[in-house]
Parts: sequence; structure tokens; C-alpha cells
Amino acid sequence: MEHVYTDGERQGSMHRQHDGNGAAFNMNTNRVTNEAIAYLAGLFDGEGSINIFKQSNKKDRINSGYFLEISIGNTHKGVLQWVLENFGGRLTHNAEQYTKRNHRTWRWRASSNEACAVLKILLPYLIVKREQAQLAIEFQEHINTHPRRGNQVLSEEELVWREAQRVRLSTIRFWKEEVEDR
Repeated sequence: MEHVYTDGERQGSMHRQHDGNGAAFNMNTNRVTNEAIAYLAGLFDGEGSINIFKQSNKKDRINSGYFLEISIGNTHKGVLQWVLENFGGRLTHNAEQYTKRNHRTWRWRASSNEACAVLKILLPYLIVKREQAQLAIEFQEHINTHPRRGNQVLSEEELVWREAQRVRLSTIRFWKEEVEDR
């Protein structure tokens, strides 16, 4: 996935890509040119977000779960439809929050291995979210090498590490200048 495409190079068509751990996701490699990647990186730097979410304990779950999610919000559905068609993921909207006074907003999302794969492709082009993307990639790669199966209990050390990464990501969301201006 770390291959940067040369001008005009294509790798195939919309198909199920597989990451190194067997997880599948859709990506249209016919359209994934350097220009498309650079466009998405600019869009993502400005309108995107990278999060590590903590799922609270459910009655059948012993530990909290942690997962990576990236998203882009926009009022223009077409641009996010383009992202979906070319990079996979899913598209949602805020129908329950929509009123005549505000615009319907749309959100493109990708989670876990799919999010990691997209971040790896975008990384050479990211400016604002580069540090966050690097941390998110490291997080997902770690999760893949330390998976939890079913109700398996994770070690206290592993839970502490996952929580620390979630907190660390949330503290590097802003440019240093923005933090200094607060």
C-alpha cells in the first residue's frame, strides 16, 4: 500500500483490496492517480478528522474496545461520493439534524484497516494531519499484531497503551500555533 503511483499508472479497477492482515476493503485503483491522492490529501487536511474511539464495555465484553476511524465532513455530497467511489469507506448524512436553516451535511468514513490503508496512501501528501496520520497508522498496525479474539481479556499493559494512544492523538489535533493562540 505504500506505493506512490507514477503519472498515469493504474493498478486495476474497483475491487476488494486486502491489507497485510487479510481485511478487505474497496478501492478503485483505476482512478487512484497521484493527482487523486493529492486532491484527497488536501481535502482531508482541511476537512478531515482522525480519531481513535473507545467503545464502552458491553455486557458480553470484558474490556473496552478501541478502533481507528477517519472521516471527512462536507455539505457537498458529490465530493464525498467521489471519495467513496475511489477510496472505499461509507457515506452518511445528518438527516436528523437537518433543518431549513442549515445545510444537510454528509460524512465519509473509513475504519480500522481500511482507514489505515487510506492514511498510508495519503501520508506523503499530508501536511496538517501528517503527525496524526503517522500515529494512527502505528496504532492500527499495533492493533493488528495484538488482536483481541471474542471475549479475550487484554492485558492491563495493552489497555493502558491503547488508551494512551487515544489520548495522544486527541492532543495533537491542532497546529502548534493554534494551541499557542488559545
